[in-house]
Amino acid sequence: TKKRTASGQMKEMELVKDKEFVELWENACQYAEEARAIVMNVGPRAFGAIKSKFIPNTTIIPVLGAVLWECEKHEDRPDFREVLSKWYWSATLSGDYSGSSDTVMSKDFRDWQRWLDKGIEIDRATRVNEDFIENELDLRTTSRGSQYNAILCMLALNSPEDFYTRFPLVTGDYIGERINDHHIFPTKVKGLDAGKSTEFEDNKNSILNRTLLLDETNKHKIGNKKPSVYLNELMKEGVVADREELEELMEAHFISSAALDCLFDDDFDGFIAEREKTLKEHMLTLMYQRARR
Repeated sequence: TKKRTASGQMKEMELVKDKEFVELWENACQYAEEARAIVMNVGPRAFGAIKSKFIPNTTIIPVLGAVLWECEKHEDRPDFREVLSKWYWSATLSGDYSGSSDTVMSKDFRDWQRWLDKGIEIDRATRVNEDFIENELDLRTTSRGSQYNAILCMLALNSPEDFYTRFPLVTGDYIGERINDHHIFPTKVKGLDAGKSTEFEDNKNSILNRTLLLDETNKHKIGNKKPSVYLNELMKEGVVADREELEELMEAHFISSAALDCLFDDDFDGFIAEREKTLKEHMLTLMYQRARR
């Protein structure tokens, strides 16, 4: 690059030597890939985006990579993974990385450096607190975007199984079948009780009415059937032995026993209310590492 000297003349300056640049570039690629792998895997130290389209915010990956690179100098920090998890989920659930995120990215990296060097709390990690989750986060209207994808990732991390095949839904591809986010109450379902489905038209595409399933299950087993119909078929076909086993299957999809009752009753309004409670409780558990009530 060119830089003006004290005498006012422009002079060619070498900011980074070729060898040093190559080394820095290779390290940057290494940590970017490590960050991507953490975001797109399942497990206690991963973030569950089993398909690239489920990544809540791609712009968070370079920040995560830079943090992992910087953390090499602080290997003795036992609380690093806990803080990293809280920062990541707070960043994705807040939606702060969804718009123009250059300022957000640079601030977060500076905050991470201060935390690593001096233990100063990271602002973004406190952005999503209990009040935000319980009172500000409106999951009924969440039908796409960062928050929507973050919940799909939480689903993948909860080790769900497909409703019919019982295949574990932890990778985006199977031979001839693919995992996607599908409706629990189908969008074209007929015959719902009007008194129990007052919110259906407005909220049928909400994350509260979505879960991870195999495409084949959605197409050939669920179709446009009411939940009571396809769940009773599932029971008759022996996919699960009894109600208790069905509850275990549904629990991994953040469908509680009360929410399952609503499915058997084709009660859409009750179902999304119960599922919202379960999802928000899980978020609090995830953010604050506390035992479930």
